Amino acid sequence: MTDSDQLADRMPAVAAVTRAIVAVQSALGCIGLLFLAGLLGTGIGLILFLPSLVMTATLILLVAKWRSQRKWVWIAAITVEVLTVGAQVLPPFLYGVRASDVVNPHLFMAVAVLVLLALRGVRGWFDR
Repeated sequence: MTDSDQLADRMPAVAAVTRAIVAVQSALGCIGLLFLAGLLGTGIGLILFLPSLVMTATLILLVAKWRSQRKWVWIAAITVEVLTVGAQVLPPFLYGVRASDVVNPHLFMAVAVLVLLALRGVRGWFDR
C-alpha cells in the first residue's frame, strides 16, 4: 500500500467523532438493556426489550463495520438515527407536548450524528 492509498483510507476527524458518538449510543443501549432485563418478568418488559435489543445490536454492528467505508453503513446509520429521533419526538406530540419530554440526551446525540453524517467529508468517506 502506498502513502497515497493510506492517506485516502485515513478516517476524517469528523467521521471519527461520529463513530465515537455512535459507540456511546451503543454503550448506553447496553446499559438500558440491562435495566430492561429486570422488567422481563412483567408483560411490558418483553415489549420494551425487543426493539431496544435490535437498535443496540444495530449500533454495535455499525461501530464494528465503520472502518469498512461501505455505503450501507452510512445508510444504516442514518436510518437508525432517524428512527431514534422519531421515537423521541413523536410520542410527546401525540400524547401531549412538554419540553422535558422532547429534550433529552438521546435526541441530542441522534441529531448530532445525523448532522455529522450529512457533512460532505463523512458522506464522501463512505464510498465503497
